[in-house]
Amino acid sequence: MQRKGKAVLRIAGNRKDRHSKAKEETSAARERLYTDSKGSQRNSSAMLGTGKAKSNTEKRNKNRKETKQMKTMEVRITFFEEVLGTSPADEDIYRNFIGSKAPDAASVEEEIEALGADAVAEKGMTVFARTEEGKPALYDYHFKGFFKDTCSMLARVKGSESSKMVAYKKEIDGLIFVNPRLVELEIPEGKTMGVCQRPLRASTALGERVALAMSESVPAGTSCVLEITTLIENSGTKVRKKKVKTKNEAGEIVEDTVEVESGGVDYMKMIREWLDYGKLRGIGQWRNSGKGRFTWEELRCW
Repeated sequence: MQRKGKAVLRIAGNRKDRHSKAKEETSAARERLYTDSKGSQRNSSAMLGTGKAKSNTEKRNKNRKETKQMKTMEVRITFFEEVLGTSPADEDIYRNFIGSKAPDAASVEEEIEALGADAVAEKGMTVFARTEEGKPALYDYHFKGFFKDTCSMLARVKGSESSKMVAYKKEIDGLIFVNPRLVELEIPEGKTMGVCQRPLRASTALGERVALAMSESVPAGTSCVLEITTLIENSGTKVRKKKVKTKNEAGEIVEDTVEVESGGVDYMKMIREWLDYGKLRGIGQWRNSGKGRFTWEELRCW
């Protein structure tokens, strides 16, 4: 019995050793298979990824029109309504404003008595900037401000070039420039500068308030020449396919695929659109009344 028991234990031990060895071989084979398959998957994924990226790049290039770079246009603007000045006549306006808040500041009546009515009125008048020769002029930022104001209005007009613009203030500030810095205004022969006086009405919490304003003006027929530069002519247009439903001759609704252009802004076309808007709404003070309206002509473009 004892000998038989030892034989059973020996057989069981051999069987256990064989089982452990087979288990180790199976694990090693699985590990080799996993490593090989992982490497081949990585290689195939890299190849597929490269091919996919290349395919997407080619597709984007195919569906996007070429983006053209810097373009400059020289234009002549002719005002058919008088233009009002926007700069304060008083060079010390900020100092005087703060001084007027002092407890012992002179009243308007006292100022008129001391300086005279004309001198007090001139202090509150808005005027034009002057060139070195003393001729009236507008700064480049007046025109950029006009572009922003115009774009904000035309953005509401469906189908306009301005309606495609996103973050238009940032685009105008960084991509569109006006030269020279000081744009000289050419007054027609036989005409002189004048003064425009008008009431300003405002609705406040205390009720209707009325004030008087006075501005220096240049007459209708005044013109100026300036250059408008855009760093890009167009932002590129994406062409994508879109499914649309239409009715055929039999009256049945069918699905068709059409190519649609989107995302592109033609900057030169948009600038011309803004300049055309100058016939309706002008530049400078009191433009809502029709002051500062103009026509324009393109002199050259390069």
